Amino acid sequence: MGRFVYKSFDSAAVSLCDHNAQYQQCDKSPDISIPPLPLGKCLLQQQQQGFMSGLTPCHYKLKKKISVNAKSLSEGVL
Repeated sequence: MGRFVYKSFDSAAVSLCDHNAQYQQCDKSPDISIPPLPLGKCLLQQQQQGFMSGLTPCHYKLKKKISVNAKSLSEGVL
């Protein structure tokens, strides 16, 4: 299930932000100690950890879209 959800986040990230913006914010996150992730995974992890500082307007827009997607996906899958 996780892979399916992450895949959806990745396509949302690609459609709303350019590739540089996607990886730049993930690289700066002090809470992620693994290699850089696509923005969707990065934001999902940041949301779970309550770390949402330093995001650009593009990332806020994407975060909102991801929140909606996560809710509908989890309801559909679970």
